[in-house]
Amino acid sequence: MNTISVPKPKPEYVAAQMELHYLHEFHRPEATQRKAQLKRFLESTFRHAWKFKRDPHARALNFRYRMVTLDSTAGFDHCSYFSGPNGTLIIVTQPYDDPIPELREGLDRANLTADLIPAPEWAFYYPGRATLVILRFSPSQVALNSATGFPAR
Repeated sequence: MNTISVPKPKPEYVAAQMELHYLHEFHRPEATQRKAQLKRFLESTFRHAWKFKRDPHARALNFRYRMVTLDSTAGFDHCSYFSGPNGTLIIVTQPYDDPIPELREGLDRANLTADLIPAPEWAFYYPGRATLVILRFSPSQVALNSATGFPAR
């Protein structure tokens, strides 16, 4: 796949991350609504900055489903699913530890290939605690798996 440039978060994004981190760390139950607002803002801003779209047909989720059927799910936590430019499928995982080795092993076991793009500065689930890694599946990988009996959701 082509290399992509990693966009940098803007200051207002970082400020929202810091506020969400604070609300998580100090367990402010009265701030549940504010935390939800911040998560929506962060995920939407992340999606637009990376030029991702929502995945209305759950095609990216189906890739993860295939990995579940092959017991290859290590490294996935707090996932979001998108479609990217030129027909790519995107899975964003935000675990608490470095998921790259586990993700590579799981992809190998499932006979899948994807670009793994670490972008911890974009974490929106639990900024400062969870990291963020993007799995980008090319259109050819999508077509190959669709033609080989890819399980339906």
